[in-house]
Amino acid sequence: LSLHDALPICFGMETYYQLKNYTIICAGTVLGTYDGIYKLVCLMVDTLKSKEFNYFRNCDQVNLNWLFYTGKLGDNIIYSSNRTGTIMTVAISKKVTVSKNYIVNEAGGIAAVVHQYDRMPTLVKLVEKRYSSSSWLFNKLLKHRHFRNIWQRL
Repeated sequence: LSLHDALPICFGMETYYQLKNYTIICAGTVLGTYDGIYKLVCLMVDTLKSKEFNYFRNCDQVNLNWLFYTGKLGDNIIYSSNRTGTIMTVAISKKVTVSKNYIVNEAGGIAAVVHQYDRMPTLVKLVEKRYSSSSWLFNKLLKHRHFRNIWQRL
């Protein structure tokens, strides 16, 4: 289900009409401090358990958008758009541009975080080339015990 299909199921038609024209925020690209993410998870769980929410699987996207656009997350939130932000979500991009081996946002700035790059074969090749086992970052991560344990399971 898309966000627009899921909104009326989860929160009813009144909420759907209130939020239907807003830009979708991707729940797969949430960054923050430990305390900030903990607060977000608690709010999302509280919403899932509330009577005003009709649960169905994969409802994290609807939940996050509802919390954000109704102001329940507070004022200390920054939204990063694909147009000018440092976080880029490939699935909602009309066009993805690579400049000097960097993925750039629609305004030409370097995207620090690229979510769902695996949906475009050219980006997969770029990421594999840039972060292969010969790269400095990859080798540094392999030295970290937790990363090494996860990598060995793959």
